[in-house]
Amino acid sequence: MSGGLTPEVWARLDNAPRVAYDVVAFDVWTMNEDRHDGNWLGAVVVSGGTFLVMDHDLSLFGRGRSIEELRDRAGQVADQSLVRSSVLRGAIDDPDEVARAVAMVRAVDDAALASEIGHLPEAWANPDAKRAIFDVLRIRRDSLTDLLDSAPADLFPNLKRA
Repeated sequence: MSGGLTPEVWARLDNAPRVAYDVVAFDVWTMNEDRHDGNWLGAVVVSGGTFLVMDHDLSLFGRGRSIEELRDRAGQVADQSLVRSSVLRGAIDDPDEVARAVAMVRAVDDAALASEIGHLPEAWANPDAKRAIFDVLRIRRDSLTDLLDSAPADLFPNLKRA
């Protein structure tokens, strides 16, 4: 599947709407500014398709962000710069599913996070950058519930709030 992600296409995907929660939690955690309705991939299967995520090059250091800028944005709440897809925003309606997706991110412990960051090539991230990435991802992981709860009410227009 290709082309823009529309509500009609979304309805045909086998893993919708559950995948929306995972994608939104991951993108808010990593500050991915490039998940929009034109930037997705669908794997075609007989009954419909599967929503796949791709293109994470604007996460963390996107748009030429410096280490200092990255650290300054560690507390950035979820907003339309981090959740640009109107289809994904509209799919978020169940607070229990939001909690499940946040728990999945929170399950990434410090050792696993450090190990993955440690595998980044030196050409991509020097030791200072790796430390900043670790610090920011740890802070955002540990405060992800607050970052989502503090989002503007219109970010997830269908979310049932307490």
